[in-house]
Amino acid sequence: MKKEKRRFVIFVVDDDPFYNSILTNHLKTLSRNPEYENYEIDVKSFYSSGSCIESINFNPDVVLLDYFLEETGHPLQGLYVLNAIKEDCERCKVVLMSQRAEMLASIEFLQQGGAYDYIVKNTSSLLKISNLIEDILQKELT
Repeated sequence: MKKEKRRFVIFVVDDDPFYNSILTNHLKTLSRNPEYENYEIDVKSFYSSGSCIESINFNPDVVLLDYFLEETGHPLQGLYVLNAIKEDCERCKVVLMSQRAEMLASIEFLQQGGAYDYIVKNTSSLLKISNLIEDILQKELT
């Protein structure tokens, strides 16, 4: 009898179409890892915070959220979206992303606000994000 796969949903929320596409496609390759054969990894892509929040009923396990979305460009936008997501999906692990390395200084503040982690978008961010997702999956397996 075939074992039913556990659904693992990842939201990618980034208004940069190029980065969004690269990250989404990269994360879809995780499903090819034999270690996660018991998971159905579903990656959903959003270009705005509004479309993400409207779809929160999909109960994502992880939300990768660009901290500075073009919608307003205001630094509080990321915190507003983080709070809105956590209000409707307490168990979601929200990982904030930004090109601004100086935001690392406020990681403790962001984590107090409910962020799971913060990743600087640079040449190694895809690897860091993959490792983070794999760590989360490993914790679920144990």
